[in-house]
Amino acid sequence: MEDHTCSLVTDVEALVPNSWRKRLHRVLVGVYFQVIALRHGERLPDSGAVFLGGHWIGALDGLVYNSVLPASVYMMSRQLTCNPVGRVFFCGIEVIREKDRATFPDSRKDNREAMKQCHKVLESGTNLFVFPEGTSSSAHGVYRCRVVLPI
Repeated sequence: MEDHTCSLVTDVEALVPNSWRKRLHRVLVGVYFQVIALRHGERLPDSGAVFLGGHWIGALDGLVYNSVLPASVYMMSRQLTCNPVGRVFFCGIEVIREKDRATFPDSRKDNREAMKQCHKVLESGTNLFVFPEGTSSSAHGVYRCRVVLPI
């Protein structure tokens, strides 16, 4: 049986993408996109904010946001970091999506711990970035959004 355990990080500093990871994200984003612009960046709070991000291109969204936004801790799916390649690209608070619960038997307990980590991040004054679970399609228009709490 394959081991799908990933460790929970308790140190807030360890959750913030470090400088080499941020540079790597900028390089990868530069290959994928011609221009990324942050408008009115002066309006963004420096610390203690919760950013809610659109999630159009999957895991690459975090790389894009990380390349232009202030230091933030990302709330992300645990499945992204359960292999060595994923751990190079992604760091943050790992939550287990409902559809992945069969793979992670302690998902409810782990998600409660993840929520405690989110609280700790915000108490420390660090920004938290959340990608909501939703519905995707190649069709144009407004999509139905599902409220999914990882508990």
